[in-house]
Amino acid sequence: MRRFSLQTLAPKRLYLRKLEGRVERLEDEIHELRRLNRRIAELADVVQEVLLPATNRDDERLRRLLDEYSESLELTLEPPDADPKG
Repeated sequence: MRRFSLQTLAPKRLYLRKLEGRVERLEDEIHELRRLNRRIAELADVVQEVLLPATNRDDERLRRLLDEYSESLELTLEPPDADPKG
């Protein structure tokens, strides 16, 4: 049976804490990338609808898309720790 001293465990604990911090930062970055990808998709929908010829364009859908995009901009301007539900 192998015995571990505090001296041998301390570097491993420090390494684990660093890894936990790194994983947390990566998860935050992934969350931000997903949010940005969703915004890009919303914007692409708006641009696609605007670029369609007027005869093929669904003005009601365009208004809805613009409203949704506008609302998403308002949400992103709130402080990160603000509760959007109030």
